[in-house]
Amino acid sequence: MKYKDLNKIISIPEQEKAEFKSLIKKYRKQLISPPSLTVEQVFEEHRPKIELVKKTNEISELIHFLRETAYKYFLAEEAEFNVAILRHITSNLSTPADIFDTILHETIDFQAQP
Repeated sequence: MKYKDLNKIISIPEQEKAEFKSLIKKYRKQLISPPSLTVEQVFEEHRPKIELVKKTNEISELIHFLRETAYKYFLAEEAEFNVAILRHITSNLSTPADIFDTILHETIDFQAQP
């Protein structure tokens, strides 16, 4: 495969770019909680730890714990989001299958010059 043919594996049709952008917004809205909701959830689920800090005054440790926990919640939602996006694009867009087919069945010269 020549340099110009690399476009088969690195370019995305404009229509699919627009659809992908729309999918990102749709699934992010459905699957990723607003940060304020995540913080509320973390505070609610870890209220005993927060109450304990009122006695121990280990505020910095608590802040670190709450930030880390909220980030873990976000990462779990982000993983679900990624699965949903990948599932959708592999089932509904032609480009992923086209790229896979090209990589599988054609020889690509990655050293070719433009």
